[in-house]
Amino acid sequence: MLGFPSFDSGGINALVAVSEVALYEIPGQTFRSVVDQNAALGAVFSRIAARQHAVTVERLTSVCRRSAIERTAHYLLELGERVESSTTPIHGYECPLTQHDLADVLGLTQIHVNRTLRELRERDLVSFRAGAVEFLNRSKLVKLAGFDKTYLQYNWPTALRKGAGPRQSQPAMRPADR
Repeated sequence: MLGFPSFDSGGINALVAVSEVALYEIPGQTFRSVVDQNAALGAVFSRIAARQHAVTVERLTSVCRRSAIERTAHYLLELGERVESSTTPIHGYECPLTQHDLADVLGLTQIHVNRTLRELRERDLVSFRAGAVEFLNRSKLVKLAGFDKTYLQYNWPTALRKGAGPRQSQPAMRPADR
């Protein structure tokens, strides 16, 4: 998660870890200095921020345009894509989220999430039990959710791809330098 402070000096992200996590805070001036000296690193952070933005847009689309069942299916598929480590689709994953957590993320009540998960299970699409998600019929679930994973895909800058050699970078211009 890459976060930037808001204009009123408050935080823009509220995070709750549901599993073990390492968190590092980098002071703004230090971050700016490092990015100014390394264009490839700046490109990485730009892409991370763009991906976060795409996920936020997708979440807003879910809340505003998708039914509860479509929204839930979409989110479970998104989480599956995020934990997938190969090009072969996974059939399930461990999910430490509770129905209460899902309700918060999806903008639904806990009771509605419970009913929606039951409906998905009764349609033989997905099972969410005992901290695990199992895709029973992934292709039908994708169709129901209107899920297109392209917003989650990430293309590394050429300079950081495996086997690419070192590259000289020019410091980025600060607004005051222009």
